[in-house]
Amino acid sequence: MFLPVLLGPANQGRFDEQSFFNTILAFLGAVLFARWTFLIIFPFRLDSHMRRTRRWIEKSLNHLARTGDRTLPHIWLSRNAESLVRIINTSKSLPQEKTEHYIQEQILYMVKGLYLIFLRDTLKDKTLPEALKTELKKILRIWASGSPVRMQQTQDFLNRLKQEDFPPSTPAQALMEKICTYLHVLAAPMK
Repeated sequence: MFLPVLLGPANQGRFDEQSFFNTILAFLGAVLFARWTFLIIFPFRLDSHMRRTRRWIEKSLNHLARTGDRTLPHIWLSRNAESLVRIINTSKSLPQEKTEHYIQEQILYMVKGLYLIFLRDTLKDKTLPEALKTELKKILRIWASGSPVRMQQTQDFLNRLKQEDFPPSTPAQALMEKICTYLHVLAAPMK
């Protein structure tokens, strides 16, 4: 890639040896300096990358829970798939168990994001009782705030929701079962 720069081809000119060696030495010095900078000062460490990815996903989950957010499921999946590919490509030097842990964590975040999108979009359902909509809005606000107790509060809401009776074989019952399943996954702690 750098061969044309090193050779310095000019259609209408001559390149004397002194200029050639001065240019090559300066250019090679710059390339080596950049390489050493990235190896020594800015080394890539998968653990720090995963910590940054985890913070990014936490912020993204907070953003997804906002009722005004318009992120679609396929956009959320593609963003997380890119991150998953980066993890797989850069974790070849790590032990297999650690790599699997990072991948499982990434997939769990991906699923939680999809469930938050579903719950956020469920608020638009006309068949949903108003009391349930209010409670779902509270849970989404808690998730949007990034509260450290959001999983516990989600579990508490899920326990209250399981005690309510809905007529069997109705669309509301099927929707309630789906909401309970999604809340159960959201209440699961991140490991």
